[in-house]
Amino acid sequence: MTMATTATTSGASAPTFIPAEWFAQWSDHGGIALVAADRLYLSRFPAIDHTARQRLDALRAQIIADRQHGEALAAYLIARSFGEVRP
Repeated sequence: MTMATTATTSGASAPTFIPAEWFAQWSDHGGIALVAADRLYLSRFPAIDHTARQRLDALRAQIIADRQHGEALAAYLIARSFGEVRP
């Protein structure tokens, strides 16, 4: 799945979105991601500190702000679950 490893940008000055790096940060701060059917669910462990909560909120905002980011993340997670990319 080539889409899974494709980085996306929102515009000329926007930083590149790399799904694997985003997911690593999300997981490191207590975030949980799940793909079911055509939906991407983002959640977090209930007991996290304030700093982790702020970081997860900022990461979630990246996904909400640009649909392509969410699609790239979902494709990455699907490919990862089938062993097509390394975790």
